[in-house]
Amino acid sequence: MKNNLKIAGLVLLLIMSGGFAVAQTEQSDTIVSLPIFIVEGQKGFKSSKIDSLTLEEKQFESLAEILAFHSPIFIKNYGKGSLALTSFRGASSRHTKILWNNFNINSVGLGVTDLSLVPAGLMEDVDIAYGGGSLANGSGGLGGSVLLNNKSSWDEGYDVKYNVFYGSFSDARQNLNISYGNSKIQGSTKVITSNSKNDFSYLNITKQDTPTENQVNGRLDMFHFMQDVYYKPNKKHTFQLSFWGLQNVRQIPPTLYSIESATLLNASNRGFVEWKHFNNPTSFIELKSGYSYDYVNYYGDTLTNIDTKNLGQFWESQFKWNKQLPKKIYLKTGVEYRMEFSLSDSYQEGTFSSMRSEAMKTRNVGNAFADVSIKSLKNFTFNVHARQQFVDNEVSPFIYSGSVEANVIKDQKMNWKASFVQNYNLPSMCDLYWQQGGDSNLVAEEGWMAETGLSSHFNITDDFELETEATGYVSRIENWIQWTPTGYFWSAENLKEVYRRGFELSAHGKMQFNKIKIEAKSIYSFVKATNEIGIADADSSVGKQLIYVPLHNVQSFLRIRFKKMSLTYENSYTGKRYVYTDNTGYMPAYTIGNLVIGNLFELKKMDLNFKIRVYNIWNRQFQAIQNRPMPGRYYGVSLGVKFGKTKKTVSK
Repeated sequence: MKNNLKIAGLVLLLIMSGGFAVAQTEQSDTIVSLPIFIVEGQKGFKSSKIDSLTLEEKQFESLAEILAFHSPIFIKNYGKGSLALTSFRGASSRHTKILWNNFNINSVGLGVTDLSLVPAGLMEDVDIAYGGGSLANGSGGLGGSVLLNNKSSWDEGYDVKYNVFYGSFSDARQNLNISYGNSKIQGSTKVITSNSKNDFSYLNITKQDTPTENQVNGRLDMFHFMQDVYYKPNKKHTFQLSFWGLQNVRQIPPTLYSIESATLLNASNRGFVEWKHFNNPTSFIELKSGYSYDYVNYYGDTLTNIDTKNLGQFWESQFKWNKQLPKKIYLKTGVEYRMEFSLSDSYQEGTFSSMRSEAMKTRNVGNAFADVSIKSLKNFTFNVHARQQFVDNEVSPFIYSGSVEANVIKDQKMNWKASFVQNYNLPSMCDLYWQQGGDSNLVAEEGWMAETGLSSHFNITDDFELETEATGYVSRIENWIQWTPTGYFWSAENLKEVYRRGFELSAHGKMQFNKIKIEAKSIYSFVKATNEIGIADADSSVGKQLIYVPLHNVQSFLRIRFKKMSLTYENSYTGKRYVYTDNTGYMPAYTIGNLVIGNLFELKKMDLNFKIRVYNIWNRQFQAIQNRPMPGRYYGVSLGVKFGKTKKTVSK
């Protein structure tokens, strides 16, 4: 009977993965010696984590490529090495907040983050907060939030990892990660470089006989540097100092219908300092302050000869107090203050080269919040979050969330969740002040979301465990900001009311079959997002699906390890996306898969990890965004070298 269960489990894993796959599994046995209690957290909201193995496997790739294959978030990818934005549960890219160690790093000017500029190799943790669960990290995440975090293991000694990648289209990347320290002080230095011509071939479907052409003007040169320093003088205090620098020059290739091209320069510097003070095992305070500088220069446009410069900055300070009260009550409260500065040639007053005091746009945002979690005796956990925001000395709408989570079948580890949230999102600086079309009278987008779900964790046998989750949600966003054509230019207006509803299903299994370890996961999402209010009389967009929001998405992967050999396969299906608001035209659905085969060589003083990578293994010709071709099948090889001398720090 037990063998039959194993065989049935193996078949289930293969079905979940949608193909064949493998990779190494590795778990850290480090236990950080800090006198901190375990807070129950925001129960009742859906969340997920990108596991450390996936981050290691895809360290040469961007956050966009990770989310495209390992989450239900649709990535609006404008081409290999080009702009990549999100569509989370049918919301727009400005409704997904990207946070680095709890600082919102979305562009001050545009209100979005280009995920192609965020390498996976920089982060130790990547978490996803769905819908209302994002409110705990700040307002505006009407779709959700992606949380990027750095942390120390507090191992004693040093560890060096150097990885190099070479691939098609003159693609060369290098990752260097050095960690060092002892039980009191830790350091981590990361350097990532990426250079690629991106001169791939594609079928030009806009021309007769669909000739094969090569992409031009697609070169990418990128450099990242990250430094983290951690200091723990005693059991009551910890300090963290982090810096992240980026230099990126990216050519913008022409679309299938055009001949113009341009170049985009990005330069950003971010940093923060954090102090935690542990009063006792049931209470601690956290104080952090951060700064971000983001410069963007768009130039060399062969059609318009535009040369625009944009600068965004923010200062932000946060104070939080965490307390475990009697009767299983957990309290978190705090205040946040953020100053935003934005300067652009394209704003309504002044130019980038003029006096900055005249052209600079500013915004001051303050927050006060409280979060209470109560665990009852009958395995129910209730959570309430309340947040009051102040913008330029004006009181913003009060926003809040409430949720409940219950263990409905204790022996089978089955949990039920339900939540409701009221949230809103401020207009971006470009929405307010763009020279032709911006409107300083725009109001914030407001929305609510209700969600419920059921999750389970079964140990089928000693060697086979299975996790499942089903979540359904419904949401409305009012005062949706829409840029529409008005005469000779486009303008921003609070026009739309968007009705979103959908559900997500996932299954994740792990098993050991003789000497083979297998892991598989599959995620299905259905998103229906429609415009409910017409922009004008007889507006044909009313009741229609929003553009670039696929109804159906499926992501799957399968990992297998045998001794030191590994194989990983990941697969992504993206349904058709409408490209016109009246749904008269659409981009066809596509399925793409990636394959990685590797072997770990353990030598006396170092480990060597060699991998062969095949991207888009089925050689699909597809476009995520209309007239922005993606490459067919292409290849890469990587070699990782790891050496060092570390001793795990274990708490007593």
